[in-house]
Amino acid sequence: MKSLHVMTAADIASKLRTFSHPWNAKSEMRGAQIGAAMGFNRLGVNFIRIAPGKEAYAPHAHLREEEWVFILEGVGLAIIGEDEVRVGPGDFLAYPAPQVVHHIKNAGRQDLVCLMGGEQLSMDVVDFPRRKKRMVWIDGQASAYPIAAGDNPFAPKAVKPRRSAHRPASKK
Repeated sequence: MKSLHVMTAADIASKLRTFSHPWNAKSEMRGAQIGAAMGFNRLGVNFIRIAPGKEAYAPHAHLREEEWVFILEGVGLAIIGEDEVRVGPGDFLAYPAPQVVHHIKNAGRQDLVCLMGGEQLSMDVVDFPRRKKRMVWIDGQASAYPIAAGDNPFAPKAVKPRRSAHRPASKK
């Protein structure tokens, strides 16, 4: 009897699709959204294969959502902020919110195989600094905006008082 709570390796293999991120020409992944297939609404869990010379999405950072990657096979190069870290089987990468800019690419001769996932909140802001873009997600709809070089929405900023367009008349 098949369980609603178990996805077999054969089930996962039947759901594999090739996809990429439109803002990264080297992005190419073969994977399955296993969390969604099992009914998760608030948590994304994905089985991903990245071929040699290919990359995952595009370097990015979420304001509200948290993400993780668990390496099953292969060798990767994780970009985490300004650092590059070699990762391999058994390594776990965690990106708590607000996130540092991160990315992963295959640095080996065989597929980089991993589980990756994170929250799927109804609202989030995601920066793509190399593309100078900011994406705002609201209820599954995304809008992208240009951002200035060096602009970081996650850094605390002083709020300047807004000047009124109408000044009160001077007292005489």
